Amino acid sequence: MNTKTHCIYAVCMAFIAAAINMFGVFANSDTSIETDFQALNLFQTALSKKSDAETAIASGECGENLIWTLDGNGTLTIDGTGDMEDYSISKRAPWEVYYNHINTIVISEGVTSIGSYAFYSADITEIEIPDSINTIKIFAFAYSDLQQITIHKNIAKIAQGCFFYCQNLSKVYMESEETEFDFQVFEGCPLESAGPRGSGCDMEFDWETKIPAFAFCECAKLTQIIIPDGIVSIGDSAIRGCKGLTSIELPDSVIRVGVQAFSDCSSLQSIAIPDGVDEMKMYTFYDCGVLREIVLPTHLNKIAYGAFYNCSSLTEITIPNNITDIDSMAFDGCTALQNIYIDRAEGVIIDAPWSAPNAEVTYLRKMDIQPSSPQSYTGREITPVVISECRLDSTASKTLIEGTDYKVAYRDNIDIGMAAAGITYINDYANLYMQSAFFEIIPKSAEALTIAPIPPQLYTGRPVKPNPIIKNF
Repeated sequence: MNTKTHCIYAVCMAFIAAAINMFGVFANSDTSIETDFQALNLFQTALSKKSDAETAIASGECGENLIWTLDGNGTLTIDGTGDMEDYSISKRAPWEVYYNHINTIVISEGVTSIGSYAFYSADITEIEIPDSINTIKIFAFAYSDLQQITIHKNIAKIAQGCFFYCQNLSKVYMESEETEFDFQVFEGCPLESAGPRGSGCDMEFDWETKIPAFAFCECAKLTQIIIPDGIVSIGDSAIRGCKGLTSIELPDSVIRVGVQAFSDCSSLQSIAIPDGVDEMKMYTFYDCGVLREIVLPTHLNKIAYGAFYNCSSLTEITIPNNITDIDSMAFDGCTALQNIYIDRAEGVIIDAPWSAPNAEVTYLRKMDIQPSSPQSYTGREITPVVISECRLDSTASKTLIEGTDYKVAYRDNIDIGMAAAGITYINDYANLYMQSAFFEIIPKSAEALTIAPIPPQLYTGRPVKPNPIIKNF
């Protein structure tokens, strides 16, 4: 007890002793002195308990300006301002030896971080994180008994393994899409569903435009992720390692799918990528071993290194016409891939079949160079070449733009006879070899000429030689 408590205790004891003495003097025969002493003992016990609760069992420093205190009620209080000290497997938090006595943890407003391994394997089931906290360090609550947690909007970063194997964690609220998640934050937690606030999912979020990088990384128990309309970006590794996920629907608003976004989703069987996405980034579907069906977006222009690495159940894929770059290792490990249908002309994209060991590549377009028919003489340069990339089934044709997709150098293209055009492909078509096209310049047909009527001529006594007017229609 401190000095103040001792004084209060002494005064109370003196008062009680005097009262009992008076009781003994004035008590009638029916009054039991023994009963009075029992009352005294109860009072002393209650006072003692109150004193113990107010007295610190243990305390110490846990940061430059932070003090921790454990009281008799089992409340651990972290008080002060600034960052909490970091701990580790070899340097444990000083209160860990008192875990059997801790019932509640109170982190006071003013504390700005929760240190590494701070509550590693703690028996606590809940904790309120004050608004002043902006960082939660690595493995801060790993293996603890937490059942519910709210990651408020002021938390800027949650480090690796923060809630690693919290096997009782059944509800998570995440407020800000600007919170930065690290690897394995929720790995080993029994969380089975995720969706926007009000969805009733185990993990609920208030994100409006993006799924942050690593947000659900290694959440192996997740079988459902609801991504609301308005989300434009799936962050790097955002859904990586969600081994229980068999399918997912991406809204049309999505325009970016990050590096390793669905990597190691080993149960994912099918997915359609929205048309606004223009690139399959590195290792997007790495080790998605049962992925059998994927619909690529029409605006896709690039498939990066290892995008479909080890998608060993994928048997065929169709690549849209806007594609301009496929990395040579894009389909490495896709041993079951038999057919790659590419909506381009052969030669536009190099390195086929892009490391798919057993795949046959079918090109759905061809380059079509016009004109194929003779051109009529005009007395001026004739520049008739038009190039198209046409579907073999004639359902679509893309006309190339001279100066953007190719250059032409003409020869002998004024006079009647054979003319030549040397075609050099550039930019998106630069992989195509130079080509030559030939066309014939022929005299104009008389059928295209009209002689204007000759008006009456005056007699002169000499031969009349009017100049006929010949019109070319």
